[in-house]
Amino acid sequence: MFKKSKITKIIEKGNQHYEKGELIDAKKMYLKGLAMEPDNIVIINNLAEIHSRLGDDSKTKGYSKILLKNCNKLLSHKKTKELLIIKAMHYYILKRAMR
Repeated sequence: MFKKSKITKIIEKGNQHYEKGELIDAKKMYLKGLAMEPDNIVIINNLAEIHSRLGDDSKTKGYSKILLKNCNKLLSHKKTKELLIIKAMHYYILKRAMR
């Protein structure tokens, strides 16, 4: 059996808070993870979603832009269905937030 990494545990704890509607606690966990792995697209995606739900369009846009940049970087090396879906979703969020 594999031992979970520290970052995986942080993301899972953030996800648990998110599922309970504890958005501020989830945000704190994701920010802790982001400090450890600044290019982690899962964490950036989750932070963009939290800020969207909190109505903070400025931060939603910021995280979405970072996410799109990171997805583009990853896609230049390896095209995967999941990255394309994330990229499309955040392109939509960014476009909606810019109205």
